[in-house]
Amino acid sequence: MSHNIDHIFYINLYHRPDRRAEIEQELNRFDLKYERFEAIDTPGCGSIGCSYSHLGVLKLARERGYRNVLIFEDDFQFKVSKAEFEDGLSKLFDLSNQVENNYVNESESGGDREPRGELKTKGFDVCMLGYNLIKGEVISELPWLTRVYEAQTMSGYLVHHSMYDRLIDLYEWSSPLMASTREHWNYACDQAWKRFQPGGQWYCFTQRMGVQRPSYSDNTDCFEDYGC
Repeated sequence: MSHNIDHIFYINLYHRPDRRAEIEQELNRFDLKYERFEAIDTPGCGSIGCSYSHLGVLKLARERGYRNVLIFEDDFQFKVSKAEFEDGLSKLFDLSNQVENNYVNESESGGDREPRGELKTKGFDVCMLGYNLIKGEVISELPWLTRVYEAQTMSGYLVHHSMYDRLIDLYEWSSPLMASTREHWNYACDQAWKRFQPGGQWYCFTQRMGVQRPSYSDNTDCFEDYGC
């Protein structure tokens, strides 16, 4: 397992022991250490609680000083092998560490050379393991990695610490608007974060690591099978 992941959370409502058992089985299967975050329950509009739950996880990650955090929703289901999962993360962190070290060395030496490649001053802002990719582009020199210009769903994603403040500020703004307007197409957390994607360093693994397991959703109050 990659030792570059500082912490893993999964989000789970107290009244969904079925999902708790399923996600823990998935994570245990890959020998992952994790912490359960009790989701904020907002009956009648689960998307509100979803936004506040992701906000709460990010605040915890920032408060504890994690360099990065891997966040799962409780319907995440791996679609790759453990070896493929570990290989993808190892390549991502090897590249990220190389980029960050090169940038620091260039800065300390007074050099003005632009770091090479798609990834510039840091490896990534966010890297998505599960996703609904609306607009993206496979990186030619890194075909295992896809540049995200627009993507949604938050079943599994890795966040670099440099992104904590921006996402926290965003969700502190969008979550109350989600609650007051119910405009999920604008203010749900996986819609609000799209404003950062085109100009940021957002990526997904070209081979999707996982999907949302078909199940009853408290967000929509019905059975969902998103297929992604």
